[in-house]
Amino acid sequence: MFSSRIDHIANAAKLLTASAAFVAKPGLNTGSSVYDAAQKVFKAPPRGLKTMADDITNIADDVLKGFAHDLPRDAPLLFDQMVTATLPDAAAITAHQMNAARVAKDMRDQLKDRDHRQAPMPDLFVDIVTAAFEKLFAEKDFAADLTPAVYAKLLDDTREIPEIRDDVKDVKTMMQDLLAGEYIPLDEMKAIAASFGEHDISDQPSLDRFLRQKADDYRKLIAEVESLKGLSTRIDNIHSAAMKALRKFDLEEARNLIENAKEIHQQSVLLPALETNEKLIQTQVDIALLQGDAEQAYRLLCASADSFAAIDPLEPARRRIYNYFPTIKSHGVRYGGHGLQFAFDLVKPHLNNALRTNDPNLWSAAQVHAAIALQEQAVRTEGPEGADLLEQSITACRASLEVYTDTNHPLDWAMTQNNLGNALGNLGPRTEGSKGAALLEQAVTAYRAALKVRTRADQPMNWAKTQNNLGNVLRDQGNRTEGSKGADLLEQAVTAYRAALEVRTRTEHPVDWAKTQNNLGNALGDQGNHTEGQKGADLLDQAVTAYSDALGVYTRIDHPVFWAVTQGNITIALKDRALRSDAKDKGTDLAAALNAVDLALEVFDPEHMSYDHSRATDLRQQILSDIDALSDPKS
Repeated sequence: MFSSRIDHIANAAKLLTASAAFVAKPGLNTGSSVYDAAQKVFKAPPRGLKTMADDITNIADDVLKGFAHDLPRDAPLLFDQMVTATLPDAAAITAHQMNAARVAKDMRDQLKDRDHRQAPMPDLFVDIVTAAFEKLFAEKDFAADLTPAVYAKLLDDTREIPEIRDDVKDVKTMMQDLLAGEYIPLDEMKAIAASFGEHDISDQPSLDRFLRQKADDYRKLIAEVESLKGLSTRIDNIHSAAMKALRKFDLEEARNLIENAKEIHQQSVLLPALETNEKLIQTQVDIALLQGDAEQAYRLLCASADSFAAIDPLEPARRRIYNYFPTIKSHGVRYGGHGLQFAFDLVKPHLNNALRTNDPNLWSAAQVHAAIALQEQAVRTEGPEGADLLEQSITACRASLEVYTDTNHPLDWAMTQNNLGNALGNLGPRTEGSKGAALLEQAVTAYRAALKVRTRADQPMNWAKTQNNLGNVLRDQGNRTEGSKGADLLEQAVTAYRAALEVRTRTEHPVDWAKTQNNLGNALGDQGNHTEGQKGADLLDQAVTAYSDALGVYTRIDHPVFWAVTQGNITIALKDRALRSDAKDKGTDLAAALNAVDLALEVFDPEHMSYDHSRATDLRQQILSDIDALSDPKS
């Protein structure tokens, strides 16, 4: 019952007030009346306190005898007076969380304001009282006597809540738990997510990921607001109030205070004032994004960009493209929603020929950013709409390459070639027939072009990234191509993945390593299914090994979705291995495949991951049928 902190205040309040209603005056059954009745019930003094002084002084008498030659003759009497004068009540003991040393030191500190401040044995007093309370706190009956005091403290802590809630704690208290790294129950996680504007996540792993990211954002926001101090004397007057609002998790108040600080600088068009104003707006933007309001963040950034027009007509475009786009794009990638659309809208006004004429490099950068935002939206969009977004992304990349050449802008050119390969590589599998095959071929060409600049010697990480991307497209090509040509493409995919793993090592880049291991497993599995005999079986063995290696990083705790996807991949590889005519132990592989798909289904939520859940469910049914067929002697 007694821990290092008093947890779950509002949940406990519901139980306590309900309990108090049974023993309180009839008719007091709702609202503050029940609260007050509960306080009366639970603040009755515990029986153990009545004998506490006697227990302490009895212990003290034995201890003091050993120091008789060093103490005054009236030490025992003086000690009794000191204990009587400072004896804590149940509330004080509860406030100190039953920490004997803290209780004893508090009693000693009280003596400083009493007649015993000159007592000759303050340290001995603390030692004796600490030992006495440690003994008392270890007694079951004494702890039981203090239980009402703990309940009373829980109720006191709910006073800051407007009304005692029926299900969860207030968001401020829950956020304190979250920021402290405490375990948060599912219903409370949903309540916190709702306060950030997120109402659709219901599974524990996704909520945990979402809230941990929000906690990180909140910490960064605190640091950012703290950095506003010193911008000017007038802003300093507002700074402390904004920090206080954030500490209370009152984001609306913080936003209003920053708005006030921003208005201080809006009279001037001088660059220092504009940049100070921009910093204030950025803080408002981060508050809006923390609350899940991407539209408000977008509007604030547009206003900030436009304010720089007095400095230079092109400066608003520079701010939008170079400074502001990454903020909203990153939020959109991390949390979904409309963030990616607003990121595109930030640069959309600058995709015109007028900017290309005035600043071709800036125009080209706008095209690149537009392509990225469109592609990120496309991978989250199915059907014709997603395909159209990819078409637009391809068009933007090709436009950028009219300015970014391998001669004048080799690094930007290579980056854009890689982005072009990504868009083509995503559109190819969505497109049937020869047109889809042509798109994949163009993607391979784009990646190989990028690798002319992104060499392992000069840009090892970018080289490995592009090798991994190249492997993905070669695998898609191989699976669409029959015969020896298809087998050769799959072999090239495996080669590209193994090359990437030379840089993406588990030690230095564990997540990228696991991602490529997973991709390698996919390609090896495809190879195995296209290869007969022992060689094909060996390839499937290697696929299972690659997936198992990936799970060394993709753990259920740290990467639940990737963990489940990899479990699904292992399921397919084991099933394929079991169904080969030359399989050595069909039953063992099918049993292992069933176990793996069951693990995946623990994460694939039918409501929010319906596609993955449906595929895994169908796969499980197939495995069960295969197991039945294996045990049927007629089969």
